[in-house]
Amino acid sequence: MRFALDDLREKGVHVVPSCPYVRRWIDQHPEYADLVA
Repeated sequence: MRFALDDLREKGVHVVPSCPYVRRWIDQHPEYADLVA
């Protein structure tokens, strides 16, 4: 997840975490909350 989200951050892309795993991971790593659309 970290690699994928870091890559998206570099590209300026935001995500809609519809997958429960991704949503939980971002919840547990608040430093990635800015990527959530």
